[in-house]
Amino acid sequence: MRNNGYSIPAIDDLDMACFYHDKCFKGFLADNRSCNAAFLIRLSPIVANNAWNTTKGAYARAAVALFSRFV
Repeated sequence: MRNNGYSIPAIDDLDMACFYHDKCFKGFLADNRSCNAAFLIRLSPIVANNAWNTTKGAYARAAVALFSRFV
């Protein structure tokens, strides 16, 4: 089962990073380490260019904290 979030156009760079991760994601029981690693690479400039106290910066940092545990 795949995440269907990739069927809606992305609205910004964070949403696009999520789009590619959704498209790559193979399901919760599958090996998604390569998807998660690629996601972290896409998140890196978003984290660097958005302060922690902005919505985008907070969401990007939360995603890094979560997905860095699964690479």
